Amino acid sequence: MTGGVLVTSVGRRVQLLVAMRAAMQDRGWTGPLVTTDASNLAPGSFFSDHHASVPPIDSSDYLHNLEDICRKYSIRLVVPTIDTELPLLAEARSHFSSLGITIAISSPSAIAVASDKVATAQFLNSRGLPTPRTIPCGQAIAQFTALDAPMLVKPIRGSSSKGVRVICSLSELRAIDDSDSTLVQDFIEGDEYTVSSFVDGSGASLAEIPRLRIEVRAGEVSKGRTTRHPQIEDLVKAVVESLPGLYGPLNVQVIDGPAGPQVLELNPRFGGGDPLAWAAGAQIPRWLLEDVEVPGSVARYNQWLGDVLMTRYDQAVFAFPNGSHHVG
Repeated sequence: MTGGVLVTSVGRRVQLLVAMRAAMQDRGWTGPLVTTDASNLAPGSFFSDHHASVPPIDSSDYLHNLEDICRKYSIRLVVPTIDTELPLLAEARSHFSSLGITIAISSPSAIAVASDKVATAQFLNSRGLPTPRTIPCGQAIAQFTALDAPMLVKPIRGSSSKGVRVICSLSELRAIDDSDSTLVQDFIEGDEYTVSSFVDGSGASLAEIPRLRIEVRAGEVSKGRTTRHPQIEDLVKAVVESLPGLYGPLNVQVIDGPAGPQVLELNPRFGGGDPLAWAAGAQIPRWLLEDVEVPGSVARYNQWLGDVLMTRYDQAVFAFPNGSHHVG
């Protein structure tokens, strides 16, 4: 198939690029693998055929620049990777589709739910799906007379565990000075999972692969293990089937506490720990290409392996004045 793939805001997503290139070769995609980022020094840029630096996402030139890159390299598929670009690209999805370019992204309404943790909790509650009590910080300050248990404080919009902390007293709650952009949530002891999924164009979840978060570094899983957990798998499938407009790779954060699994948040994009799911047999990058070729053609998959362990280490990319580079 003619046409290339563009991975945006590539940063350190080297494993995604390696998997995407393998999927392109497997499916016979003849176009280039292209990356963008605000920096020309992004490690992932050295693993693509072409790399372009782009303006900040909040720039009025960002979408125009992205469209120019797509035209230049005959891009057929755009793969977003970071939360901050999702609302903008969701709104642009129809325009790019009219150009013959698929953006692997959910609808604007689904992105609006997923990108706001309070909206996520409200949606889950409205569908009877289990989730911890979640309250905007300003409301909690006004209504709480005491804290009878620890609570989590986290940004309403955020990722990579930035700004997440535990509070144990009413004085700590009242001391929060960014209450308009912060929420409080019941703190639940238990095992935390990230569940990799892929949602096709009809809104069907093709797989649910729970990954136990054994160790997390800077908000990203550094050690994890795939785990067969029917309750969590069924819960994530129910979430997908309840939220119209989901499309593409999806990661669902779940805590398995004393009351059973509860959904913490939705991340409608590839996640940093997704390579573990791929290693277990769920070839989500390939499924994405197949669904672009023939929507609805990918069959549901449940043959992935449990108890596959991932433990990570860092690699360096060395670039030389003659334009060569190698990984060491």
